[in-house]
Amino acid sequence: MRTVELKVYKYDELSDKDKEKVRNKYRETALDYDWWDFVFEDAKAIGKILGIEVEDIAFDLYNQGSGACFEGNYAYSAGWRDKLKAYAPKDESLEKLGLALQVAQKEHAYKLEATIKKNWFQYSHENTVDIEVYNRDNSEVVSGTMIPDVLKDYMRWIRDRLYEEYDYRMSDECIEEDMRANDYEFIEDGLRMWND
Repeated sequence: MRTVELKVYKYDELSDKDKEKVRNKYRETALDYDWWDFVFEDAKAIGKILGIEVEDIAFDLYNQGSGACFEGNYAYSAGWRDKLKAYAPKDESLEKLGLALQVAQKEHAYKLEATIKKNWFQYSHENTVDIEVYNRDNSEVVSGTMIPDVLKDYMRWIRDRLYEEYDYRMSDECIEEDMRANDYEFIEDGLRMWND
């Protein structure tokens, strides 16, 4: 048996080269948890405000056919604008979606509803869903409304939030913050010491 002494460094004590090495190594396993949960919760809450019942969100960000989609239902939600301003006051794109839904509904006395079903299981984007719009009073299918387009725009909104969240979590800033907060230690060449 022998004793070996090693110099141990905090992240900020590493050389720039070793910091880069550590960040790249960290990225290999950084997202081994459901990092998208917050985005999903937010999408469901905003969807509810707009009258969209969001279920079963699926996404793929960096492969062929990348994007996001969901299954669910839609019906007009009275008072959506005030609720949306309270929940997400700075996102003008959401207000535009709500206004587009309201215009489509007004033409049909606010009686339109929609079902959203995924139709393609290999990919996940707004064009892998079927959206059927119908009049809730007589169940007749209604065509020519902008509701399907608005619902697909909402799917693109979710996709964009997922990209933002992913890019943030993989950013140098976020990784460094995590290393500092968890008090990670490294040996000289940037290998992490397991101190947990």
